Amino acid sequence: WGDHGLSPEKSAFMIHCIIANHYANGGFYPDGGSDTIASTVKKVIEKAGGEVRSGTPVTQILVENGKATGVRLESGVEIRAHWIVSNAGARNTFLKLLPAETPLKFRPELENFPPGTGFVTLFIGLKTTPATLGLRGENYWLFAHEDHDRILREQDELARGQVGMAYVSFASLKDPGTEDHTAQIIAPMSWQAFAPWKDQPAKQRDENYQALKKRITESLLTFTEINIPGFRALVDTAELSTPLTTHHYCSHPLGENYGLPATPARFRARWLKPRTPIPGLILTGADAFMHGITGAMMSGVFAARAIGGMKILGQVFSKR
Repeated sequence: WGDHGLSPEKSAFMIHCIIANHYANGGFYPDGGSDTIASTVKKVIEKAGGEVRSGTPVTQILVENGKATGVRLESGVEIRAHWIVSNAGARNTFLKLLPAETPLKFRPELENFPPGTGFVTLFIGLKTTPATLGLRGENYWLFAHEDHDRILREQDELARGQVGMAYVSFASLKDPGTEDHTAQIIAPMSWQAFAPWKDQPAKQRDENYQALKKRITESLLTFTEINIPGFRALVDTAELSTPLTTHHYCSHPLGENYGLPATPARFRARWLKPRTPIPGLILTGADAFMHGITGAMMSGVFAARAIGGMKILGQVFSKR
């Protein structure tokens, strides 16, 4: 259930079935790491005459006479287009980027949606290949006990050194072209646990925040060592990110990793789809369809269909 972020008592059964089925025949990993997805898509966009701008924040979606007509950048520059496609998530798109006076019947419902799951991630540089421990690149889900609902309810006990669960992954063993070996340890933890530091600038937060990160780091390393003996001796460097990190670098509200939580209410919301009530505005990304890389990817296909009709699907799936 960590793959969609909610334990059984809260999650929609459908999302768990889909993700379990996705992994039934094994997972996939891109040669060269996840950066190759972005670099490959960038080439496609530029070949079609598009332009990719990184580090260019958008502050507002422009709406004129009820229709989305462009975006305003942080620099003040305005870019106009016939279609505006937002991959910023439902909360950012509808509650932050659209003008507040834009009529949205579902605004109160979205404002009252519970926060999605946040995580801490320990990024680890290893001294040598973890294959020395007999590892082959599998993902490990480690649990302190079998009450998974209690694990998520008590996720913030990690701040006091109590680990309920951890996901351990070895990206470097999945990528045949890698030279440096790495690992990641991920565990759920809420935005509220880090809220006291939310107004402090990134990379300049006080010693209490640093002490908390150190305590979490030590707890995760110890918990992993218990389950994978010999792991601790391989660790060369370790750096912890928190939901504050996710918010800072990805602009995810409340540090959510998966967007809106995978509850039954989320999948009953008829307004969560590519075509929005604002003419000219299309929503894409996990909130527009489903969680995960594949869910977000397919949301792009459906966003294209919302713009170009059914004929687009034939063009997309005929490409090799």
